[in-house]
Order: sequence, then C-alpha cells, then structure tokens
Amino acid sequence: ADYTWAAGIHTAVVTATGACGAPVTATHTVTVEVLIPTCPVPLTGVRITGPVTSVIGISYAFTATISPANATMPVTYTWTPTPLLSHLLLSGQSVVTYTWEEAGDYTITVTAENCGGYKTDARTVHIPAGQHQIYLPLILRAD
Repeated sequence: ADYTWAAGIHTAVVTATGACGAPVTATHTVTVEVLIPTCPVPLTGVRITGPVTSVIGISYAFTATISPANATMPVTYTWTPTPLLSHLLLSGQSVVTYTWEEAGDYTITVTAENCGGYKTDARTVHIPAGQHQIYLPLILRAD
C-alpha cells in the first residue's frame, strides 16, 4: 500500500489472516517532518566585469555580478590576488580596484559564496609595455 501523509506522527496497522484463521497484526509508527531548505536561493554563477586591457599605474574597477540576482544573502566575495586598497577598506565586497605597475598579463579571480555553496570566475587583463601616462605642464599665454 502507498500512503501520503501530512507532517506529524502516523500509525499504520496491518492485519493478515493466515490459512489457520488466526489473525496477525503489526503496527508501525511513522513520523513525517517538513524539512525547510537550508538555502532557499543558492548561487548558480558569478561573473567578473571590467576591462581586459589596462595602462600601467591607472586604477581600474572590477565588479562581481552573481546569479540569480535574488540569491539568498549574505554573499561573500574573495578576490585573488587580494587588491591592497580594497582589501583594507572593502574586504569581501563585490567591487574591487586593481592597479598594475608593470606590463604583463594578470589573472584575477573572484569566488562568491552563500548558503548554497560557491561559484568562481576569472578574468585575464593585459597590460601592454611602453604605455605610460605623460603629464605636460599647462602653459598659458597672456595677451
């Protein structure tokens, strides 16, 4: 037999009569619990947005965007490598700033985590050699 019960304590009683005519009864108690999900809306992904090329010595912001947008809070963010300024002021935030002092290819990674687990994304940023900011003095001529 199949039964569908609501939450609570239920008792099933089975009686069988054998060839000799003497009935046999068995009783079994069942407790049905309603489980509340531990994480109503788990993360399904995270994505880094920001530039893919940069200039030496210029700060650029990168943002981690989670999906779904209504994921259960809190969501924590771990960036690698750790951005120095952001680490001191905005640890665990979805927006960080990086500044590179040398040319090369740099990979940044973010891990977003909530009660349902974690998701990770990475982005490579290219800093070309030979690009420097040059600041010239402003010269005004009086007539």
